Amino acid sequence: MAVVYATDTKAAVLGVSPALIQRHGVVSGPVARAMAAGARKSFEADVGLATTGVAGPTELDGAPVGTVVVAVSGPLGEADRQIRLPGTRGNVRMLATSVALNLLRLYLLDALDR
Repeated sequence: MAVVYATDTKAAVLGVSPALIQRHGVVSGPVARAMAAGARKSFEADVGLATTGVAGPTELDGAPVGTVVVAVSGPLGEADRQIRLPGTRGNVRMLATSVALNLLRLYLLDALDR
């Protein structure tokens, strides 16, 4: 597991293209999917899970506080969800974790059905 906050670290550790970040913004589906795929590759895992977002206290690159994108990458492909979460910085982070784990749960349930 890795927790990566800095944009340049997302590129260095997870292999996210700086051009992708520039084109779509750090809080976006394409970047979240690239982070999940990068985590999967970096840790030689079957499934990668990633979150990117704005917990606060200020907006980031035009994305308002509470905007979160979660993504999963695995043998069945990739999926992402963008959501808007209420509350304090801590609340946004806690809820984002729950949303990410739920996306992973749904992904794994889908894998069982195949």
